Amino acid sequence: VPVTTSIIGKFFGSDPKTVDFLNQQIQDKKIEVAVRGWELLDHSLYGTEEQSSSIEQTNDQIAKKLGVKSEIFSPPFGKFNNNTASALKQNNISYVSTMIATDTLNLKSSPIHIPETSYLPNLLDDDPFLQGTVVEKMILTVEAQQKKYGYALISTQPSDFAIRDGEFKNQTNEDRIKLLEELFSTLKKNNIKIISLTNIPQETIFEKYPTWIKHVYIWYDQGKITDIELENAINNLTKRLIIVPR
Repeated sequence: VPVTTSIIGKFFGSDPKTVDFLNQQIQDKKIEVAVRGWELLDHSLYGTEEQSSSIEQTNDQIAKKLGVKSEIFSPPFGKFNNNTASALKQNNISYVSTMIATDTLNLKSSPIHIPETSYLPNLLDDDPFLQGTVVEKMILTVEAQQKKYGYALISTQPSDFAIRDGEFKNQTNEDRIKLLEELFSTLKKNNIKIISLTNIPQETIFEKYPTWIKHVYIWYDQGKITDIELENAINNLTKRLIIVPR
């Protein structure tokens, strides 16, 4: 499934297996990367230049190791301020993703704000106030967030799937991996589309329109229709007031 991976610059690049894996996934368009900052620090405690430097250094490291530049900033602890906004503009950041507790979805802002709506471990832990299996309860939560916000964005960390006995061990918690696999499988069975962070704005906007309108853009991306045919299709939809220009 599509994943957005947030990278802390200072500690990234020394593990060839991780770098090679990410490179392959980026080429296959299964993973997009986000800037997490040079270190895991509350960026809102610093001025514009310090925050801008943190973002720039991390993006330079990403470009050096992965050959791409990120347009996404995921501030540690979901903290940001006006200085962060200025730093993002200096670094051509198009998306910022914090937490729903500290921010709200804003598709008209620049950069676009797309906060996470759930932390995965909270979904993996059994909720005593809901009925059903753990996976069924997770689906109910995801559907409730979709209804409330128009989307659901779930975050997680590698350590969430490690065995913990007082402290984290370098061993995979297979039970949690199984729950995650069941969640993905159930999402697909329920026709809940799994997309990357940068595709959320388009999908959220299209919720207002009939589903078939999306196919016009899919056909265009697949090269099945030309630029002129796409333009004619949009003009037709506009004339019929199915799409209303802002």
